[in-house]
Amino acid sequence: MYCQTIVLNRESVKEPRVPTTEYTFCRNCTAQCGLEVTIEDNRLLSVTGDKNQPLTKGYFCPKALASNDIHNGEDRLFEHRKGRGAAQTGVEAQPAFDEIGERLRHIIDEHGPRAVGLYFGTGANMNAMAHSAFRAFMHALGSPYIFSSMTLDQSAKWVNISRMGMFAPGPRYIHDADVGLMVGSNTVLTHAAVRGVPAANPRKWLKQGKENGLKLIVVDPRLTETARLADLHLQIRPGEDIWLFGGMIRLVLDNGWENREFCDRWIGSLDALREAVREFDLDRVAERTGLPSSQIEEATKLFATAARPSAATGTGPNMSPRSNLAEHLVMVLNAICAGYRRAGDPVTNTGYLFGPNEVQERIIPPNRSWECEPKLRSRDTGRIFGEFPTALLPDEIIGKGEDRLRALIVVGGNPAMALVDPGKSLAAFDALELLVTLDVRSTETTAISDYVISTSLPYEHDDITGMFDGYNPIAYANVVRGFMERPHGIVDDWEFFWEIARRLGLQLELKRPQYPAAYETVVGPTLALDMTAKPEVATILRFYASTFGRTDYDELVAAPHGVRRDDLVNRVLPASQDDGFRLDLLPPDVARELAEAIAEPRSEAFKYRLTTRRLLYTVNSAYRHAGRTRKRFPTNPASMNPSDMAAEGLETDDWIRITSAHGSVVARVEADPTIRSGAISLSHLWGKLRQEDDPDGRTGAFSGHLSSLDIAELESINFMPIQSAVPINIALHSKADSGCDDARV
Repeated sequence: MYCQTIVLNRESVKEPRVPTTEYTFCRNCTAQCGLEVTIEDNRLLSVTGDKNQPLTKGYFCPKALASNDIHNGEDRLFEHRKGRGAAQTGVEAQPAFDEIGERLRHIIDEHGPRAVGLYFGTGANMNAMAHSAFRAFMHALGSPYIFSSMTLDQSAKWVNISRMGMFAPGPRYIHDADVGLMVGSNTVLTHAAVRGVPAANPRKWLKQGKENGLKLIVVDPRLTETARLADLHLQIRPGEDIWLFGGMIRLVLDNGWENREFCDRWIGSLDALREAVREFDLDRVAERTGLPSSQIEEATKLFATAARPSAATGTGPNMSPRSNLAEHLVMVLNAICAGYRRAGDPVTNTGYLFGPNEVQERIIPPNRSWECEPKLRSRDTGRIFGEFPTALLPDEIIGKGEDRLRALIVVGGNPAMALVDPGKSLAAFDALELLVTLDVRSTETTAISDYVISTSLPYEHDDITGMFDGYNPIAYANVVRGFMERPHGIVDDWEFFWEIARRLGLQLELKRPQYPAAYETVVGPTLALDMTAKPEVATILRFYASTFGRTDYDELVAAPHGVRRDDLVNRVLPASQDDGFRLDLLPPDVARELAEAIAEPRSEAFKYRLTTRRLLYTVNSAYRHAGRTRKRFPTNPASMNPSDMAAEGLETDDWIRITSAHGSVVARVEADPTIRSGAISLSHLWGKLRQEDDPDGRTGAFSGHLSSLDIAELESINFMPIQSAVPINIALHSKADSGCDDARV
């Protein structure tokens, strides 16, 4: 461990401190599980679930344990740095801020504010103050260039809402549904927020639903932890979601299983949709998906004839080929079967911090924000909600135009690894005049940054459960205090933006954190920060807690376990006068994509499809190097069905070379009977960006080498790279009992 008393922001420790117990919440994901933490001499002794937290009631996952290790020094960044690569040296905070401000001022004076961009990752997602601060900073600066990890894994959901529109009451929670359909989501393991499934203790909510009569359908190439709870598991061929859901839609319409009352009121004519899915006959769908016809019919009838269905997707279909179309078809199926809360249904979370929210049956029409200004330099495309497609970030940097992106600020993210195709992405980052990264650990991105600002860890700063207030199934809020002393010079993320704004002469006006909305679209009061004397954190948290909802800061501070309000329950209100808006199930671009997909033959040049998976012990690229993770996963194994391994003459612990149309990686193979034949599973965001640093993949294969950022290979609209269901071939690289000197390829 690296944590020593000499680096702490205090004179010395003369007497041991008595162990104390603190209550807080986890900042790893949207679940925000309540935690009970024991500390002594500024060192964590234990982290466990807070049984008195009224929402999660003692539940937490292994990722919370990783916070124990990083707070005690493992994998922690303890100093600010300047200079790139091996030339990086330590620097104090204020001189670093002075230099960053000066370099930004020069770039802005020479090339304008749109020469500065910002990328944020998962590490910033639980930080309400950081979100408010960096959006206010970019707005005050005059640059719209905000990018994030969301446009690299799930932005098809945003595209669907923007093309189809949205039924305002939203989905039913899975435990309130008769039939739940989950596509490419292993929420039981990942705890990722999934439409209608609470992230905190998802297994409990799914089991509660089953006790209430829920029938669960899971579509996934693997028998995942979530699929093991399913009443019906459709073990589909990777990348064939379009065929499955096109076929299911046709079955619904052919059999008259659509919810006619809902369709007549909220959708209108289904004639164009009926014609568009005509090619999805059952035999052809079964052949493409690798699923029995009878199973497809059973799943379709079960979902469509349910009184209260609900469908949800994860990253699986969103990271695969034609992800926008796949997401759209799942949501079309959900729409024609009325998979939403309806008038009279309870709304158990009406907004405690940022409410109250009245829910009424109505359509929020499509907005197609990418067709509007501001737009990128490299492509005629605008923002999706408040963000530009991250896969186009390299094209915005590379080039000779005066308006190219020259400076990038990274907050809690690792875009050097999150972006695939490192040959192109690293060249772009090298071309930046200024790259500044805020993070708590060293990453592939900090290694190539001009300045690295080490920021505080969760237990070192005050915080509020505001970022994902609406994701909880029950109205709940919590304010927590920082209870650990931070190392010398470490700053909060929001402080960095205040410091740089002050040096640039900007006024920061905070709005409520509302992800992913653009700053100018967030309505409500603002908090103008004092730009001469640094504001107190309590001032900002009081603004959040006491301005928008039905609670206040003092009430939350007085409740160490948070406050749950079961009484704040509304009912969905019936529709008012018909405003003419309808869900657009088949806009022209979707119709074109569908026709192209139908005409596109299945490629026979590659024998397998690579699916990416997530691990219980990591959050994207975070915690890969943690001791707990490396003990369980010393490398990044490629999982194969035993029958495929036998056919290839492979044994567990052999090393294989995995080759796509764009590159290759080396990985250790292991038998996995839970994955269907023809698929290979590999965790993403492992390994080395430069393969010459690890030619034999011993640190773990980086699946990004198999994908491309070439514009012809990206999705339309959100420009998503293909990262799952990637067509691949494999060959033996070396046997398990030999070194790599005698490798055979």
